[in-house]
Amino acid sequence: NESAGIYEANSIRLGAEQFDSEFRCRPSTLYKPKLFPEGNMWCAMFGENLQEGVCGFGETPDKAMLDFDASWYKVLTNK
Repeated sequence: NESAGIYEANSIRLGAEQFDSEFRCRPSTLYKPKLFPEGNMWCAMFGENLQEGVCGFGETPDKAMLDFDASWYKVLTNK
């Protein structure tokens, strides 16, 4: 069915556009944190150091960036 094929193609295109839009809005994409190995993990850090900046850790660079994105929205609490 030709209309089903067009629907599927449009769904894929819209899904890719939504993914691209969400990717461009991620804090890790907007602020481009430094990415470096830290022990046996990767660290994505925005700021001068781990204590004062925002950072994320992960087993891969992608996981570190995803953790960074989550950390960007965490509320700072005093301990």
